[in-house]
Amino acid sequence: MIEYYSQNLTQTLTIAKNFSKILSEGDLVRFFGGLGVGKTSFIKGIAKGLGFPEDEVVSSSFVILREYKARFPIFHIDLYRLKSNQIPDEVYEVIFEKKGLVLVEWSEKLEIERECFDVWIDFLSLSERRIKISSGYSVLEKRLESLKK
Repeated sequence: MIEYYSQNLTQTLTIAKNFSKILSEGDLVRFFGGLGVGKTSFIKGIAKGLGFPEDEVVSSSFVILREYKARFPIFHIDLYRLKSNQIPDEVYEVIFEKKGLVLVEWSEKLEIERECFDVWIDFLSLSERRIKISSGYSVLEKRLESLKK
């Protein structure tokens, strides 16, 4: 696990961009944190790190699935408005096909077993956030460890 403290949006974007360096096509990243904590902002930083304009990444709350054309496809899934039993099959297909990087906001609603990274973002103050990135899978943890060097 890696833990960061971000003082502002710029630092959060930098942390996310750095994290994008270890991400590959086929990876799944699950995001956890309350409403407005910065999950979409973190995704903007990942997208920027992979060559997609961050200003074209938008909160997907009203569109469940968006695809961004970057170095490899990025699938941005936002489950905010859905209950676990309302998630469309298309979401599960994208997650299990492994044809791009899959980034899922409100992923606690997913009932899946699959190797993934977990990003927890905690609100500390108006501008400060604690960001924890982990994985329960040794291969992915090794990739995380490479960020510490």
